[in-house]
Amino acid sequence: MTYDARGAARGLPGPSSIDTLFATALLPGMLGVVMATLASGRPERSPGWPALLGFTGIFLTCHISFGRGRRIGDPVVFSVVAFLSGVGLAEVLRLDPGLAARQVGHLALGVATMSALVAFTPEVRVFEKYRFVAAATSCVLLASTIFFGVEVGGARSWLDLGFVAVQPSEAAKVLMVMFYAGYLKDTRALLKRSSRRLLGILLPDLSYAGPLVLMWGLALVLLVFQRDLGAAVLFFGVFLVMLYAASGRASYVAGGAVLLALGAAACAWFFPHVKARFTVWLDPWRFMDSTGYQAVQSMFAVAAGGIIGVGPGRGMPNVIPAAPTDFVFSAICEEMGLVGGLAVIGAYALLVQRGLSWATRARDDFRGLLAAGMTSLIGLQALAITGGVLGLVPLTGVTLPFVSYGGSSMVASFAAVGFVLRVAREEQEERGKEEARVEVEG
Repeated sequence: MTYDARGAARGLPGPSSIDTLFATALLPGMLGVVMATLASGRPERSPGWPALLGFTGIFLTCHISFGRGRRIGDPVVFSVVAFLSGVGLAEVLRLDPGLAARQVGHLALGVATMSALVAFTPEVRVFEKYRFVAAATSCVLLASTIFFGVEVGGARSWLDLGFVAVQPSEAAKVLMVMFYAGYLKDTRALLKRSSRRLLGILLPDLSYAGPLVLMWGLALVLLVFQRDLGAAVLFFGVFLVMLYAASGRASYVAGGAVLLALGAAACAWFFPHVKARFTVWLDPWRFMDSTGYQAVQSMFAVAAGGIIGVGPGRGMPNVIPAAPTDFVFSAICEEMGLVGGLAVIGAYALLVQRGLSWATRARDDFRGLLAAGMTSLIGLQALAITGGVLGLVPLTGVTLPFVSYGGSSMVASFAAVGFVLRVAREEQEERGKEEARVEVEG
């Protein structure tokens, strides 16, 4: 059996198809950067050209280093990430050219983190041994901002280190997924056994679920003290997805939805900035000159884009405050239209589909749960911010993975993808060994 045939048997394209896929994914971002540079008014002095070289060099080096994508685990996932990163860089350059160089630096650090996880991790299961260390570290990171954090946008979730500001909750999310995966692997059989009911909802034995729920509750309490409710929603959502993946009990998700509703109501009651987000979400036009200004301008931008957009460099996304971070999707929809917005959403859908596919095919429970958790972390974050921009859910303040400007979020997103790619690579290696053994025995 040739390598191509084996790859096809595992749902992967052949070498030439991988190159074509990668080039196709890279092209929109490259063209976007070029058009944003030419539209800047002074293209000869624009930071777009160095950004273009940096972006292309980073992903091309990674592609070649992993055997033209054949040893990276899943070249489809890698290509999707390259597409999203390119679109994001083009929009950041368009919105604030001064941020382009930093964004390229964020991409370099993120790709390096992803590559290290894929290439140098002995095997994913090594992280299972440190699940409680990961949980403790996550809580320490979250607690650090309570005492030493600085407030940005109503949330006390940043640490100012002098030379750089970081958001510890981004790393904490990845570490908490590692803990969930390890603990749920040990208790998944017991979680499936339900002997109690509360309001018709099946409950697991608290002697096994208690420590997990306690750790989850501690993380949420810390996040509430931070007032970073976007991260709290992600912690909660990923917890429910992984709990369902481990137990198969839809009743747990139903119970979690009730808790989410109660928690949202409590937060809206106790925290003014959370109440403001719900109020603006329900009636943004009433507050269009104050707290609803961002939401209303975002809606105007999306509506102005129409089907195909007003064209690169021809929109006015700069009138939206925090456009490079919180509202970059609005800028994409304005200048690239419904077509561009759907392309971005479709890319996330494909990434989630591939990630969950590897999770379901994993032969080891820890690998499967880890892939499911990391995939849901990216998917839910993308869903939260795109839904918020379109007015479907309240704005949470989270960033759009790989697209929005921001170093902490970028590195955390690439780390999550790195774990998924490592799981995919290990699954391929094990299947390859089995196929080789069958050939020898045959």
